[in-house]
Amino acid sequence: MKMASALKAEKKGKMVKKCSCMGITVPDLDFHDFDTDRSEEVFKSRQIWAIYDEEDGMTHLYCLIRQVISVKPFELHITYLNSLPDAEFGLNKSCGSFKAAHSVFVDQVNIFSHLLGRENPGKGGCVKIYPQGGDIWAVWNKKTSKRRRYEMVEILEDYSEKAGACVTPLVKLKGYKSVYQRNPDKSAVRLIPRKEMVRF
Repeated sequence: MKMASALKAEKKGKMVKKCSCMGITVPDLDFHDFDTDRSEEVFKSRQIWAIYDEEDGMTHLYCLIRQVISVKPFELHITYLNSLPDAEFGLNKSCGSFKAAHSVFVDQVNIFSHLLGRENPGKGGCVKIYPQGGDIWAVWNKKTSKRRRYEMVEILEDYSEKAGACVTPLVKLKGYKSVYQRNPDKSAVRLIPRKEMVRF
């Protein structure tokens, strides 16, 4: 499932990449129209967005909106955010510290998943992204079968360096294909410690 092929394009005297994007097939949802949350008009400079990963369709890629070139036709100048390797985790991750990487121009809105509301770019383009209370995340379930590798959880409290992240699983609401609710079993609430944050 290829999402983009990069072509070089020159703008304003600087060599950057032009991202020629192909669509990702996402099943129609039967409850909320997420397209309204990512319409062309909502994009603003300095926003941070989650982007679909072409490898598995999950949203563990992020970008910083540098400039809204045009709304119609849609064109943005974005900078991808790469996760900084962590000595504790030893691999790339969906939460932690991220730094500005390469920039591209994009003209497809459907590569974007959702806006991150409370994260702001710091000095040198560094951004810290961690689960916060009320967020919904997919978490790698190491105890499950191969058929279902991830589970959906709601973050109950903001992540802390000391405690990690307190989560509760989401269970499918009867009669719906893609509507979830909190697991009513209070004993399902659990803590994901800092050393296991790579599961996000």
